[in-house]
Amino acid sequence: MRLEHRRLFGLENEFYKVGLESSFSDLSRAVCESGFDDFSPEGVTSFLSFRYPILHHTMFAGFKRSDEYRGLESTLSFGQGRYTNMQQAKVIAEFLLLQAIEKKVANTRRIGIALSGGLDSSLIVAMCRALYPHREIYTYSIGFYGDDEFKYARKVAKKFATKHYEKTLGYKEFFGDDSWLKALIKQKAAPLHPNELPLAYAQAQARKDCCDVVLCGEGADDVFGGYSHNLMLYASYVGEPQKFYAYILEHYRYFSYSTMRSLIHDKYIADDTAMIAPIFRSNAPKDLRDYMLYFIQALHTRGLIERGANALRFYGFNDGFVFLDSSLIDFVNNLPFSYKLHTKAPVQIPIKDYKSFSDTHCESKFLLKKIAKSYLPSSIITREKKGFPVPFALWDKQKAFDIQVDSSVFKSDDLSCCNAWEKFMIYNLNAFVEVFGVYRRQTGGGG
Repeated sequence: MRLEHRRLFGLENEFYKVGLESSFSDLSRAVCESGFDDFSPEGVTSFLSFRYPILHHTMFAGFKRSDEYRGLESTLSFGQGRYTNMQQAKVIAEFLLLQAIEKKVANTRRIGIALSGGLDSSLIVAMCRALYPHREIYTYSIGFYGDDEFKYARKVAKKFATKHYEKTLGYKEFFGDDSWLKALIKQKAAPLHPNELPLAYAQAQARKDCCDVVLCGEGADDVFGGYSHNLMLYASYVGEPQKFYAYILEHYRYFSYSTMRSLIHDKYIADDTAMIAPIFRSNAPKDLRDYMLYFIQALHTRGLIERGANALRFYGFNDGFVFLDSSLIDFVNNLPFSYKLHTKAPVQIPIKDYKSFSDTHCESKFLLKKIAKSYLPSSIITREKKGFPVPFALWDKQKAFDIQVDSSVFKSDDLSCCNAWEKFMIYNLNAFVEVFGVYRRQTGGGG
């Protein structure tokens, strides 16, 4: 992967402290050694909107990602491709994906793969077996009591003769005294995505199995067009093209501003629309259909990848994100939009209920599914994407989120305005404040 892509997606990080010339790669260590004045409003707002501190911001006032990392969204180009034939695109994309896998596993003996049983991770397993018929391949699936997708992962593991491991997680892995949550927060220097804990448990077993690398399917949705609702959002927009990013953010935010203001002191709330505006002034795609893909790769993908990278790093693994290979990204980004999201009916703008249209008339990851037909059974390729089923609603009933929050950051312990998923985000943010609060030189107080 080119350095600029590694930087954009958070796999090569340098940070600096405002007022000092030197930079460093370990933000957590720097903050713990020197302390910090307060939490960053841009970081807190980023977490509540995007689930991680975006662009050059961190969770700490006075600490930034290095300036050289700004503007890297310009490395993303759309609409410049010469390839319009689907068969030709399939052959080239398949070759690039196989090549990306080979780059990651070239000098390894034991290959580990995080396997959900969905299209992306299953295709990696199938391609690895095609490339290495006699190599030891280990697969790892994590689920939850009463809700898992093990049957799909088992089907793939059996078909491709992997050594398969499953682990079922429960309440104690997230909230028990021995939970790894705070240790992962400390390493990351930011609150967690809920999937980081399950990923860390998979990496722990991979380390015990002496795997040399662990490959992940993260990034496939972002490159090949897996978020069909989001990708159809353009069809409901009737405003000025240059302001589409603000419309996207209204639909993307994980917390609304009204909810943020009801929970967080005003001093920790920033304008997230103004924060992201610069990256859309000159580099956004001309075709509005590609705009969401640009938004995703410039702002969403890094948060997704950093959760996986944090879990991998927890057990000493390098990144294994084969779908983020630079050659593959450049090629697929410049293919026609219809190769990613295929529509089976005419799109007549504006479409008020774009989500319903997407569910009825659209097929996501169209090109990737074409590639997968040579490797996987149709039951895996076409099954409905479920996402990772962390049972927050059940844990909410068990009073997991009835906590006393830090009053210097939060206005109230009352989380009744939040759903269970949002309550975990608040729990997670509060755990971050607890972990790093001891290094804060001032307590801040209410806004």
